[in-house]
Amino acid sequence: MDLQGFREDKGVEDYYKSTRDLFPEEGTIEWFFDNLNDATNWPLMQKGETKEVGTICAYCVDRIESSTEIKGFEEDDCYNVETLLMLTYDEYPDDTIKLRFKFDGYKEDGNFEINEINEIFYLDSEGNDFPYDYSVFLDLHSAVKAAL
Repeated sequence: MDLQGFREDKGVEDYYKSTRDLFPEEGTIEWFFDNLNDATNWPLMQKGETKEVGTICAYCVDRIESSTEIKGFEEDDCYNVETLLMLTYDEYPDDTIKLRFKFDGYKEDGNFEINEINEIFYLDSEGNDFPYDYSVFLDLHSAVKAAL
């Protein structure tokens, strides 16, 4: 896989090459996504938005929202969301991780709250779609923890 092309690609095709759903994985993967949320608040990121936290850069490639029903909330405030996120970090600028999240949530008091994450897909610049035992993921996990 061409690392430069993978990192600079702002299209969405690569995000759909990963087919292994990481939700609901436990342990390191779960902690990584919890820490990533705490560091970047990715569920609120809009298309084209970039957040830099510590040595991590999170870029929201795309965000698709559609109305949904969630018991106890007005339908106008509830959404199914698909977010495509690209992560890079200073220590290894050639390493890139592309994430695809599917979740539903609601807006309350001007804030977006996740009701339930439905799917999480991962693809890194080495072509791995499952992060265990790959240095790219483990290095990024350390960078996310350090950014908190």
